[in-house]
This record gives sequence, structure tokens and C-alpha cells, in this order.
Amino acid sequence: RNAGQPITTLMLRNLPPDVNQNELIARLVEADLQGSYDFVYMPQLFDTLSGKGYAFINFVTSEDAQRFTSMVRNKSKKLRLSCSISRAALQGLAANTKKRA
Repeated sequence: RNAGQPITTLMLRNLPPDVNQNELIARLVEADLQGSYDFVYMPQLFDTLSGKGYAFINFVTSEDAQRFTSMVRNKSKKLRLSCSISRAALQGLAANTKKRA
């Protein structure tokens, strides 16, 4: 981990069971966050297509990541998302697409 590297990739935990990747992206769009992220990965169960309760989002800038974090912590009605947020071990679009694509 590079301590000086800006934080752009967040790990979301404890996502509601009704939120899958498509629903998560829809909520990001509804919250006017389109264009502020370039990568969303949320594992899902193949039999039900429901999420496993966690996801990774890479934001274009660290400011975008901070804005999203504030929206979740302040329980934004636009975002409608309750979860825990932490810094992801992998940071940046290149690292995430290499690992998860």
C-alpha cells in the first residue's frame, strides 16, 4: 500500500440483500454520481443473481470517493444506501480491472 496514493477505490460491506450490481449502479445514477466512477464490481450468487453483500467501486478522483462516502454516512435520500465503507486494498482502475476483469 502506498500511503501517499489518493484513495479512489472503496469497499462496501453489509449491503442489503436486495442490492445486486445492477441495482447498485442504478442507485449511483439516481444520486447523480454517473461520470464520477469508472469501475463497479459486486460478486453475486449465480442461482439467485442476488449480491453477496459487498462491492468495490473505483471513483475517478479521491474527491468523488469522499463525496460518495459523505452521502452514505449522511444517509442521502438520493442514494438510498446503507452500508459500511472502507479503503479497498487495491487502488485505481488499472489494478482493479487487472484483478477482477
